[in-house]
Amino acid sequence: MMEMKDMELGDGESLSERVSAIFSIGGDQEAIEYDELWWSWNALSRVGDEIARLIDEAGMSPDSDVALLVRNRPAVAAAILSRLASSRGYISINGMLSDKSVLTELDRVRHEVVVGTAEDLRRPGLVSAAADHGALVLELPTHPHESVKVAAAPSKLQRDRSPADRMKSASSDIDMTTSGTTGSAKRIRIRQEHLLATVLEAQQTSGAGTPPVTRLRSGVSIAATPLSHIGGIFGLLMTVTQGRKLVLLDRFDAQKWSNRVERHRVIAGSLPPAAIRMVLDAGIPKSRLRTLKVISTGTAPLPRVLAERFEGTYGIPLLQAYGATEFAGGLSSFTYRDYKKWGDQKRDSVGRPHPGVEFRIVDPDTRAILGPDEIGILEVRTGHNAVSNDAGTFTSTNDLARLDSDGYLYIHGRADDVIIRGGFKIDLGQLEDTLRSHPEIHDAGAVAVSDERLGKVPIAGVVLEPGSSLSADEIRRHVKDDLAPYAVPTRIALLPELPRNSTLKVLRPALTEMILREGS
Repeated sequence: MMEMKDMELGDGESLSERVSAIFSIGGDQEAIEYDELWWSWNALSRVGDEIARLIDEAGMSPDSDVALLVRNRPAVAAAILSRLASSRGYISINGMLSDKSVLTELDRVRHEVVVGTAEDLRRPGLVSAAADHGALVLELPTHPHESVKVAAAPSKLQRDRSPADRMKSASSDIDMTTSGTTGSAKRIRIRQEHLLATVLEAQQTSGAGTPPVTRLRSGVSIAATPLSHIGGIFGLLMTVTQGRKLVLLDRFDAQKWSNRVERHRVIAGSLPPAAIRMVLDAGIPKSRLRTLKVISTGTAPLPRVLAERFEGTYGIPLLQAYGATEFAGGLSSFTYRDYKKWGDQKRDSVGRPHPGVEFRIVDPDTRAILGPDEIGILEVRTGHNAVSNDAGTFTSTNDLARLDSDGYLYIHGRADDVIIRGGFKIDLGQLEDTLRSHPEIHDAGAVAVSDERLGKVPIAGVVLEPGSSLSADEIRRHVKDDLAPYAVPTRIALLPELPRNSTLKVLRPALTEMILREGS
């Protein structure tokens, strides 16, 4: 059995101190696995040390702006952790984007160093564009015994700049984008202390707590959420600050995920609703998931029929959570203690607010505060808000929600999911649920488009179950039987799958284009 090491940590340590403490005690113990190859804590630490050394050897400030091309790779995780351990931030560029999009992102953000894997640096024109910009380009290793390499050195102009020109006020912020599922992704700067606060609050709520010592543990977590997403960073830090091991997956694959669950005897998992559906669709044997006690889920609504089907098949409770990039991660969660206490009574809840977080529900028009079980706009007050510098103010979200008399939060869709068609309100989330309730419909997404006469009208993309010959007209009749006639989509497209981003959220702009192009 692996020897556990302890290091004393008191209250109030920074994120950099917590990450540094784990690095200092980790040694050659296993830390992160990718593609069945383990990287030790020493190997991860060495990547960070080499990045810092190469920046220094290039004659650049240690506080230089670093743009990191982010993929789920151990060396990328090492680069992230090393920046945080040195109280420095980084600019996150999603490595899952197209070549054109990555170049566009690099062009729009200030950077003096570009760090990425070989597969990202092979993108046409990337290294030359960065070099022309005068940036140092570093290639991350693909094996724990390899070193960080210089792919392009800074221009002579940059090398000759005086130290005063190179120096700037160091930023420890993480500059990353929102998910961009309803439009263009926005860049948001997240402070390290805010990120640590959300991690500690989530640990306290879950019952894991923040122990008086930092130590290595034998438990293993599996991460398929991209490290370019707040959920991926949140999961990485939840795991690392508790001294547990992490398995990284490029993207969610039901077979790979379930094999890792079985091999490492994983107790607690985390999956978005789309991945939960994929596990069911893949027919994963119940025996393979026998060690799992709970699965937390978030990022998108969890349909009740999906939750009931999964829990009925595997006997594993699905515990919903709520959070947002703008608030540095998680805000509430339905815990296993909640599940044992309430069972099905509060099945659809995303839990109560984490310590230090407050919720209230307000009327969309008057902004008056609403009472228990009244649906309105969710507002959040927390000390870690990326969109407001005033921790004492409530910030309005775009989510429709209610709080019950016990303080449990329920999300009822997005405010912009409720459209007005000729004076009649239509809830696109309710329309999606109705579409999915048909036994021959596997998945569905609804969006709104402008209409000169009616203002807005709903359109829908539908994925049929294998072998189904259901027609668009039959789908319309199904909707009309369940909802009002004005809720029937004006256009329906039968699609092989719904367009999703790397966190498996439906991309509404792309879905709209597909429906308009292929629908009837």
